[in-house]
Amino acid sequence: MRAAMRSRAVIDQATGILLGRHGGTLEAAFGELTRIAQDAHRSLRDTADDLVLRAQRPTPPQ
Repeated sequence: MRAAMRSRAVIDQATGILLGRHGGTLEAAFGELTRIAQDAHRSLRDTADDLVLRAQRPTPPQ
């Protein structure tokens, strides 16, 4: 049960990141996350986890 809740949380976070980047609806952002995972032949949870981790990294100064 706890693992399922953690998976759901990271998927929700990744969906929110995509929504913030691209706008649109929650459904469209979730669909984009699903498409990314399928195209990469990865699980939705692993794809979401990677997206969240990348979003947390600081941007190098330019």
